[in-house]
Amino acid sequence: MYIGIQMFKIINFILFLSTVFGQQIDYQTQIQPIFNESCTNCHGYSGGLALGNYDQLMSGGNSGDLVIPGDYQNSILWQRIDSGEMPPAGDISNNQLELIENWIMQGALEEVLKIDEMEISPDHFTLYQNYPNPFNPSTIISYNLPKDSHVNISIFDVLGRKVKTLTNHYMKAGKNKVQWNGENDHGKLLAAGVYIYKIQSGGYNQSKKMILVK
Repeated sequence: MYIGIQMFKIINFILFLSTVFGQQIDYQTQIQPIFNESCTNCHGYSGGLALGNYDQLMSGGNSGDLVIPGDYQNSILWQRIDSGEMPPAGDISNNQLELIENWIMQGALEEVLKIDEMEISPDHFTLYQNYPNPFNPSTIISYNLPKDSHVNISIFDVLGRKVKTLTNHYMKAGKNKVQWNGENDHGKLLAAGVYIYKIQSGGYNQSKKMILVK
């Protein structure tokens, strides 16, 4: 019954987005080509503001986060394009700007969410790549549990030293997530670099790398 109610809510939310903002917008085929055409000559794959791919965009720039999912008016990216500050030639059309607006309002997803691909009650453990990555100041780690179980998620540096325990609790089955703000167990901000996050639950162990930038 609980899973059915959750599925009903998710489907209704997707239908709401489709009704208000039109068909779901795909980042790779509809948004990134705009940046490739008009922005990456100045904001390519390095520097304080890089728009070469989704991860770079969501990592932000020297002024902070470029995109606030669900809020285009307070997103620096939209503000700079709408004001004509970016790109200097002003060659992003009103239709393209509206497309960016709707993409942000739909949650600024990298991939279109398809109902038939959603895992409501997964039959296996899954640890997802953190998002955003690279990140500053915080990132989200998501994972799927096939059943209610005890979960430990910890962060390690490249030397294998544990620096932070994020989760050490009994968790419900389904998709869960936890946020890390770059601090260790003592509340001290860690240096930029590569870190490893590891999940342990029963006999399941998996780890992935992530990059903290400053």
